[in-house]
Amino acid sequence: MLATHTTTDWTAQWTQLGQSRLLRRLLQRRFGADLPKWVDE
Repeated sequence: MLATHTTTDWTAQWTQLGQSRLLRRLLQRRFGADLPKWVDE
């Protein structure tokens, strides 16, 4: 049971990380490479 919970958490974290990287890349393409610091937060 512990291994399943850990794997699920890990998968969710990587999915969220991938989505945030994709969003950042799209914003950079639209608004330029110099995004404000608050974008990362």
